[in-house]
Amino acid sequence: MSKQEDLPISQELLYRASLFQRDRSQGFHSMILTGVDFHYEACSVPRTCSNHTQEIHFPFYIEEDFCGFPGFKLSCNNNDQPVIRLSDNDYLIHQIFYNNHSLRVSNAAAFYYPNTNCVPPIHNLSLPASNPFQIISPRNMFFLYGCNSSLIDGNLTEYKLDCPGTDNGSLSTLALFEESPDLGVALNQCRDGMVTKAPAETDGMRSDGVVVEILKRGFGLSWTASNCSVCERSGGKCGFDYQVYQFRCFCTDRPHARQCDIPGESYFHAY
Repeated sequence: MSKQEDLPISQELLYRASLFQRDRSQGFHSMILTGVDFHYEACSVPRTCSNHTQEIHFPFYIEEDFCGFPGFKLSCNNNDQPVIRLSDNDYLIHQIFYNNHSLRVSNAAAFYYPNTNCVPPIHNLSLPASNPFQIISPRNMFFLYGCNSSLIDGNLTEYKLDCPGTDNGSLSTLALFEESPDLGVALNQCRDGMVTKAPAETDGMRSDGVVVEILKRGFGLSWTASNCSVCERSGGKCGFDYQVYQFRCFCTDRPHARQCDIPGESYFHAY
């Protein structure tokens, strides 16, 4: 069996005390003063953002990082919606599909100007192969910011976004799908501005529809993380030990490498 990995006694006591105070304020009792491992207790508490009903658990986490996997930290925005930050952009999470390791997200910028067809400047979503998240959608929408309005004519006018406060109309923002025949002309006319691209799915919606609505529909991401199923089947809670930088299965007695001890079964299994 693996050697027991615990936090220093003082740190564990402080953590347990914080759980006790939090649980008292929420009006329910916790088993923090029993012999149950405190990692297991912490990762057993359901986590959600109050405006989102889906439970958040491994590999994602909101509070205790040891309950999740590196790179899977979520937060709750001002509207209490779950958010993940990628490439310096905030992405609202619509739904997490734990069964096939995917989720559906949309760039929070699409909700910045309500009741308009405008998207404020965003950053490219760049996810190298080493990133645990990868884009499922194959399509991209190009955003061209700071275009000289006097040069935007002909077919390009249909791609203009209605953004407020763009230097009294002297500058324009364009949005085109990557397969648009007018993209090359637009890039040439807006060569002095800023160009970014964002994943987008239409799913039956016309690609020349309202840009903001297309972005709000979101797109899919897949993820790669340690397999949690073996640990869960043994009654454990999946997590991560940042000191040794390895997956851990938190059980009632202590952390284990892969699964909790099951009476009558060998602890060692092939991965």
